[in-house]
Amino acid sequence: MKKDFNRMTEDELIATVAAAVATHWTVGEGADAWTRRYSAGRTDDAFGRLVGVSGETVRQARNVWLKFHKLRKLDLPWSHFYAASNWDDGEDWLRAAEANNWSVRTMREERARIQAAFDLPEPDAEAKAESDVDAELTAEIASDQPVESPDLQGEVKALRKSLIKFRERFRSHLALMADTLATFEHDLRADLEPT
Repeated sequence: MKKDFNRMTEDELIATVAAAVATHWTVGEGADAWTRRYSAGRTDDAFGRLVGVSGETVRQARNVWLKFHKLRKLDLPWSHFYAASNWDDGEDWLRAAEANNWSVRTMREERARIQAAFDLPEPDAEAKAESDVDAELTAEIASDQPVESPDLQGEVKALRKSLIKFRERFRSHLALMADTLATFEHDLRADLEPT
């Protein structure tokens, strides 16, 4: 029977989570419910002390719960979800990891390999590049050179938005590409094995 954290008293919630501290999903779900209903300004450290884990474990478990609780039925250990929790394309990689029976290490390596193959920058690098482009454009517009379009900055922003949309659509297909590549490699190895 599934426990309904939203109907439990604070004492029931704490006792349930404390009894299941080895289950990160329970810690995450319980921490989320406790924070919304009972925390009254208390921190993850306070909840951790109540249930017998560190505040950092509570933060990690709640973050994974909030991001991936709809995917927890995937046949993967919690460590896969934790590894993917800071990836904007984490859901795709978790599905690929389940489909290909990848370890956490293999999932990370496949993601790094695909990103390197397509030279996809991480979001922080992309934001810096956009900032650099904005600075260059501002300098050009502020110079005495004639501007061909009265709304050059608007055009550049529209182009950037289009490129970002393209990049997001492209990234959503990366997991499928990784899955196809893994299947191809598996089939090729099977074909090359002596019978």
